[in-house]
Amino acid sequence: MVSSLIFSIPTSLAKIYSHMIVLDVETTNRNPELDRITELAALCIGSDGVDFSMDAYVQLPDDVEIEPEVEKITGLTREFLSMKGLPESEVARRFALMLRIPGPILFVSHNAQFDLSFLRNMFNRYGYSFPQKCGVIDTLTVFKDRFPYPHKLSDAILYYNIDDVENTHQAMDDVMALCAVFYEMNLEKDDLADYVNLFGYHPKYGYIGEKLPGIVYYPQEFNSSTRLPDVIKERNL
Repeated sequence: MVSSLIFSIPTSLAKIYSHMIVLDVETTNRNPELDRITELAALCIGSDGVDFSMDAYVQLPDDVEIEPEVEKITGLTREFLSMKGLPESEVARRFALMLRIPGPILFVSHNAQFDLSFLRNMFNRYGYSFPQKCGVIDTLTVFKDRFPYPHKLSDAILYYNIDDVENTHQAMDDVMALCAVFYEMNLEKDDLADYVNLFGYHPKYGYIGEKLPGIVYYPQEFNSSTRLPDVIKERNL
């Protein structure tokens, strides 16, 4: 069982944000313009722990197929989603309701460009929008600054020696794993506030989807030897 201590907002961030939403999506493939979310899981964490949670499978339109390799990884099939999934409009509505909590929200995701690109496209299809006062921490960007390649969530679990979570590619399992990783990241170094709305990307491969509003994008190699926030500060002097 994961310790309840992980379900809290780091002190430095709690001064700015009233809630933290840790999220993960599984998808049919990697193109947010063409592919769709198959599972969305999120924990909304306030000052006293988890306030809200959701874990929903999503039905697919007839013209969207699941990439076979992705299906092997997630175990999600069209037949399963047809039986257990909700209409995409209902999943979007439920997530939009979660975002109506008062106060600024901090989103936490591993490879946040990927997750948020899919979520924004889903929101756009039904006329929803993200709150104006929100921030994002991409733990992938943080992890690249602290450790050499590789940088998957499963690698972070190993690096931090966390025994009671697993990167299963089931969305809620991965959210729980990310909560544990984020907690360990904060214990290791109290600098997570420096990474709010900062996404690193490999200059050779770029980033998935369109740029998200309010995000600073900056080249970041797989084996960075200098903190990305420090590089940006030095460049802006």
